[in-house]
Amino acid sequence: MKPEPGGVGRRFKREIVVAASAAVAGIIYLVAVAALPRAAISDPLGPTAFPILLGILMLIGAGVQVAEIVLGRADPAAQDEDDAPRFDPIVLAGIVSLIAFAVLLDSLGFVVAMGLQMAFLTFLLDRTRWKLNLAASIGYAVGVYLLFAALLGVALPRGVLAF
Repeated sequence: MKPEPGGVGRRFKREIVVAASAAVAGIIYLVAVAALPRAAISDPLGPTAFPILLGILMLIGAGVQVAEIVLGRADPAAQDEDDAPRFDPIVLAGIVSLIAFAVLLDSLGFVVAMGLQMAFLTFLLDRTRWKLNLAASIGYAVGVYLLFAALLGVALPRGVLAF
């Protein structure tokens, strides 16, 4: 099926809009970080180091996308033939599961809520490997908890588990 005239231009306009939106979001984010009060702690990086890095990475990502568009590296033929947005029930289920995770986080705790979240997402994407999905979900939840709670000292909700 041959693409309609003007389809490539619309695609590039959308890509420019996405890149510009990312750049604007990065700038707004950096301005908001700059407005944060300075903490009087002995850490040389301070609490704003990660947010500043994130804002800079957003700007770099937007710049890379614009460069790909301008240099012609973005392949217009890679676009689906049907350019219309489509409903994807898997994406909707993923969004609903993220909302459920946020709601259940305090009551169930991080490990249980994250384990359930990961199990749901992995089962949603591949039901045939249920043992691997379950092992990966539990391992991921426990690993992330140990990394943040034990190693980095971040307080995560304990919920029903008392460790």
